Amino acid sequence: MRKITCLILALALTLLCGCGSKSGGDDAQGSGSTQQTEEFVITPMASGLELVPYSCADFSMSIPQGWTVEAATSNAGMFHALRAYDPTCSVNQILYILKAEPLFVDDFLKQNYTYWNAAYAAYPVVAEESVKGYFDVLPQYMAAVAEEPFYSDLHLPQYENFTVTETFDATGSLGGTAGVLRVEFTQDGIEAEGMCSAELVPFPIPGLGGYYMAYSTTIVSAEKGMLQNWEDILTRSLGSLDYSGSYTSSAMAQSDAAVQQSQQLSQSANEM
Repeated sequence: MRKITCLILALALTLLCGCGSKSGGDDAQGSGSTQQTEEFVITPMASGLELVPYSCADFSMSIPQGWTVEAATSNAGMFHALRAYDPTCSVNQILYILKAEPLFVDDFLKQNYTYWNAAYAAYPVVAEESVKGYFDVLPQYMAAVAEEPFYSDLHLPQYENFTVTETFDATGSLGGTAGVLRVEFTQDGIEAEGMCSAELVPFPIPGLGGYYMAYSTTIVSAEKGMLQNWEDILTRSLGSLDYSGSYTSSAMAQSDAAVQQSQQLSQSANEM
């Protein structure tokens, strides 16, 4: 499982990969001269911030100094998610979701699954089989899972006015549809820009049609117009993420149990 997790994290990394000054001068006009002094306030480059270590039982990483880290609890398994962000400007952030599911292919299949589990009614339909199609409905997915007990300490961001400005193809490590998006959106009333990546993988279940799973959902973002300043430190921080051996072992055990449950569900559907 640790190898699988490292592969997933490697995919995300592959896909993404104040001080003041014064100036014055003399302006001579005719026989007189006046001295003018102008003050300029320059915002410090985010790359000048220090990365400081952060660790817990499940993972470790380096984060920009002064940032806040929120994460799912240890029993989240493969659905683990974390968010590191600037408390003074919430759109300066890293969001990482190890795995997101179910993402339905159409309303008909969603109704079939809702018959087995009423909670699935809140989960989204991915109308477009693409990374953009997934991020279009990600706010709906995050709203659906926000009440999960293992997300009790994690405040998943809700963004609006999601606009893709550039699209980059990528090769996924799991055989799915992968890509990187340069985007703009609004979050907490703040205009933001960022880079998003994920790999969308079909998960067929005989008798039920299956659904999509999204691996390595990653958003790194900053206040609009400031991403260039933040990009380096955000990717270095994300690149330092390392899940512990105990966590990956536990997640693997939960994943195996989920596969067995899917097989049982498929058998029930076939019998019906």
